[in-house]
Amino acid sequence: MERRAFIGTLTGGLLAAPLAADAQPAPKVPRVGSLPSGPRSAAAASVLAEPLVALGYVEGKTIIVERRSAEGRVDRLAALAGELVQLNVDVIVAWGVEPLEAVRKATSRIPIVMVGGNDPVATGLAASLSRPGGQVTGVTFGGPELAGKRLDLLREALPGLSRVVLLRDPSSLPASVRQTESAARALNLHLEVFTVKAAADLEGAFKSAVKTRRRHAAH
Repeated sequence: MERRAFIGTLTGGLLAAPLAADAQPAPKVPRVGSLPSGPRSAAAASVLAEPLVALGYVEGKTIIVERRSAEGRVDRLAALAGELVQLNVDVIVAWGVEPLEAVRKATSRIPIVMVGGNDPVATGLAASLSRPGGQVTGVTFGGPELAGKRLDLLREALPGLSRVVLLRDPSSLPASVRQTESAARALNLHLEVFTVKAAADLEGAFKSAVKTRRRHAAH
């Protein structure tokens, strides 16, 4: 190659490189939707924000979090879930059973991360806890494996344990109570269940549990 042609080719390449770099599309900033049923609070926001910071994300720069809240009004969840779907977020975090149901009805395309849902296997959300598959993953507080593990940990911490009291929210699935009862029988533990509808009911439930304990002790 002639010297003049070589220099021309080299110069052309150097000029084209920055032009090609400028033409590259900007990297896509991931968008996360967040939908709780309760009111907005700084504490609730930090539950999602702090892990993102730990992973190196900077909210507003390298990740966008679209927060919606029903402010305690369950009837607003469907509309709010629809907003997140319209924004075309990459994933939606559903905080609780009602938000999870609202998001599932709103989209079958966007992945969902549930926090605090009931037994996902029993409700058909997951094939198994280890390999959920499908659209939904996340954290659950229900399931036969977890019910037995909780009681097993209690017995390990208190070797003489023989009786356990379960405080139950009436909105929880009956299956979760049955799973705990089954696990208690397998561990030879006596389980008593008290329904607590509101914080005001806690004192009465504790008093009833103490009375039952004394009655059993007397026998």
